[in-house]
This record gives sequence, C-alpha cells and structure tokens, in this order.
Amino acid sequence: MQAKRIKPWETLIGKVLVKYYHKQSRLERLRGTEVILLGDIREMEETIKCMMDTPKMTAKYGYSPGGSSDCSDPLASMIERLENATRKAQQLLPDKYKRLISIRYRIHEIREWMAPFDVAFNRLTEEEKRILEMKYSWRRSNRSIADMFHCTEKRIRSIHYKVIKYVTICFQKQSGRKMDAHGAGFYDRIVV
Repeated sequence: MQAKRIKPWETLIGKVLVKYYHKQSRLERLRGTEVILLGDIREMEETIKCMMDTPKMTAKYGYSPGGSSDCSDPLASMIERLENATRKAQQLLPDKYKRLISIRYRIHEIREWMAPFDVAFNRLTEEEKRILEMKYSWRRSNRSIADMFHCTEKRIRSIHYKVIKYVTICFQKQSGRKMDAHGAGFYDRIVV
C-alpha cells in the first residue's frame, strides 16, 4: 500500500486556516471590548454632562470652589466630590477614545486579512463550514468529525479535500497569484 502524498499547498492552506479561525476568535473578543468601551464612554459623557450642572448648584447655594462657603459642610463636600469626579472623568475620557480607536483599527486590519476567505466561505454549505471549523478551530480528527456528523471518515476526508482545494482556488483568483509547489507567492499575502 502506498503512503498518501500530501500536496504542499494542502499543509500551507491548513496552517492559514488555523490562523483564520484564531483571528476570527480574536475579532469576536475585540468586538466585545469595543461594545464595553462604547458603554463606558457613553456613561462618562453622561456623567460629565450631569456634573457640568455643578457650577449652577454652587452659585445657587453660595459655594465657591476652593474658597469658603456659607452653606453647610455636607453640601460643600458633596459639591467638591462632584467637581473632583468631573475632573477625573474628563481626564480619562481621551484615553478611552484612544483605546477605542486602536481597537477599531485592529478590527479593521483583521477584517481586511479575513476578507478573501470570507468570500470563499460564503459559497460553502453549512456542513462544509462546520467541518472546517471543527478541523482547524477545534483541532478535531477526521474520525471524531465523522462521528459527530454520523457519516464515514472517508466522506469527511473527501469534503475536506474538496473545500481546501476550493478555498485555495478562490484565494488565488482574488489575489491574482498562482501558488507553486512550495506555496511561494501565496504565503506572502496570507501572513500578516
């Protein structure tokens, strides 16, 4: 019995798909962080807006910041705490915006890297997508995937081979590069 020869592009595209699924999970985490940051920024802006009414309160009750006041001590200390919180929120807000911009830039970079594969994946069936995900994201063997799909290992291998070949061809069409025996010209475009 002859040993099955693995084509160089099969192992290369396999490595790239592992990276694709890793970037996909990273993208989900970044989007979650983005949502949290947007909530924090919105909350800080509302807090600052509410606290900007503090000067109106100080004028109403006769308290001047940093000076003496003719109102009761608890009210003066509350107003002073509000002013300190306002200053702190105003100092933290630019850092939050910088972090949000950085996260959005990373999301853009990842989406740009994933775009050629997304085009190819949009044409795959759900079964094919799940097989690729189990193979490269969850690192399942063909046998365990076959058990999950209630089919033979040979069917999983044939679907896997067909999908890998299809994704490679789609990527070559999009990038305009042919892949030689060692994957030269293909891997340059894939690796970030």
